[in-house]
Amino acid sequence: MPTKSVPAIFENKPEATRAYAEVLAFAKSLGKSEVEEKKTCLHLTAGKTAFLGVHPRKDGLRLTVVLSKAIESKRIVKCEKASANRYHVDLNFVAADGMDSELKKLIKESYERSSGKG
Repeated sequence: MPTKSVPAIFENKPEATRAYAEVLAFAKSLGKSEVEEKKTCLHLTAGKTAFLGVHPRKDGLRLTVVLSKAIESKRIVKCEKASANRYHVDLNFVAADGMDSELKKLIKESYERSSGKG
């Protein structure tokens, strides 16, 4: 079932909508992925698991990536150990800042982990 181009959770959030379009375009450039619309967020999946959680905020997005190890960065809001080799890392993406190489690297690492390519 195809997902709407702009999910309802982005209603009245133009900065979040713009940031989502940028993140989605990058995620799609990595390979096959699907968007699952939840009540308050979106999950981008590759294979059987989500590699990116997308939570709209007024000025952009809160993103959750799934990594194999904990990392340090000034943009990280929270890092939780989910299992022996899985960390859920929450970070902010302010639309006005645009995507940088660090954010792209984290999304790509999460995608590769989820799709079995990493």
